[in-house]
Amino acid sequence: MYLLKIFFVTLTLLLPYQSYAQNFSANDGIPPFSMDFFRKPLPIPPTEWFDEKGNLITIDDFRGKVVLLNVWATWCKPCVYEMPSLNKLQRRYKKAGLEVVAVATEQKVPEVRTFFRKKRIRNLKIYVDPSRSISKGYKVETLPTSFLISRKGEVIAMLNGAEDWFAPAARKVIEDELRWIDKPKNLANN
Repeated sequence: MYLLKIFFVTLTLLLPYQSYAQNFSANDGIPPFSMDFFRKPLPIPPTEWFDEKGNLITIDDFRGKVVLLNVWATWCKPCVYEMPSLNKLQRRYKKAGLEVVAVATEQKVPEVRTFFRKKRIRNLKIYVDPSRSISKGYKVETLPTSFLISRKGEVIAMLNGAEDWFAPAARKVIEDELRWIDKPKNLANN
């Protein structure tokens, strides 16, 4: 009975993720970029996750940077689709003050390391959230889900689903936020 209860709880937690991931096909294409901006920035929920070495990480570790927090999983087809564009985005805008923080939910470091190696993801750091702290704190219902966090440490926008983060419309949103407080010198040089 106990195992059956655990099975149903686990199934209930994964169903929202599974339903979106199973219906995705890269051939369907990505809809036009549409990030939902909040009228008033939201405070960051208290969440924590781990880096590749097992160090505890929080969003405070990125204070002063523009953060694109991406919640994903290696088994999620739309997540797999968008990961190369997140990798490219990080390479292009890191010196300008962007930190792409892609956190694999309910996964372990070796799984993510293997995925990054196979997909040639070299510009993103490995982060894992085995306890779903981010999913719970940010109320993530689908994978992938991304949150844009200002240099002040406020959640200013979110996007549910996959995106080509290197498409012109997506890059414009990132560039606009990077310029919001001060104009980084390296933005045009990358």
